[in-house]
Amino acid sequence: MQQENLPEGTVIITNRQIMGRGQRGNSWEADSGQNLTFSIILRPRFLPIQDQFLLNISISLAISDFLTHLQLSGAAIKWPNDLYAGSKKLGGILIESSLKNAQLEWSVVGIGINVNQKDFMVPTATSLALELGQEQSLQQLLDLLLKALEVRYLQLRQQGGVQGLRREYLDRMYWLGEWHEFESAGTCFTGKIVGIDAQGKLAVLHQQDEQLLYYSIQQIRYLS
Repeated sequence: MQQENLPEGTVIITNRQIMGRGQRGNSWEADSGQNLTFSIILRPRFLPIQDQFLLNISISLAISDFLTHLQLSGAAIKWPNDLYAGSKKLGGILIESSLKNAQLEWSVVGIGINVNQKDFMVPTATSLALELGQEQSLQQLLDLLLKALEVRYLQLRQQGGVQGLRREYLDRMYWLGEWHEFESAGTCFTGKIVGIDAQGKLAVLHQQDEQLLYYSIQQIRYLS
């Protein structure tokens, strides 16, 4: 795919996802014709490189808005790029960007939402059909989600809208303000997520020594 030749807003839809990639090199497979799996080409040249996590925030909030519209209870954003329903994963995003002259040139935003699939290889996955009790129209859901994405992307472009995005993201974070078990560098610890920093690192307060430390996705793992 030649991203540099495609206009902003181009949507590429995948009918069957067999080699989906996530953070840490994780992969997943989605049943053919059962889920929403697509990518969007964006050109967020207005974002300074140091603020590129704001694009992740914007996309995450758009999907959260979409789930709220469907009246899905217990929806939350699991930092940095997963969407959960209760304690189960419903979908995720992966953003790959290209830089040119110290500027964001383009971004490919990959989105996967489990919709009508009912059987999963892992017990921690779920779908809209399972959570809402009925199968959904993929086309109608895609239309709704694309509208939500447009609204949040335009908000991101507006001067002064950034702080509102950050506040809403924190309000919808999975495990925010709760004590849970984590692992980092081979050591397990009890900690509490208290926020994210300007670059999108996760801020975790350690229970034992009351230290506040910041982690990238490669440095920390959720346990229980």
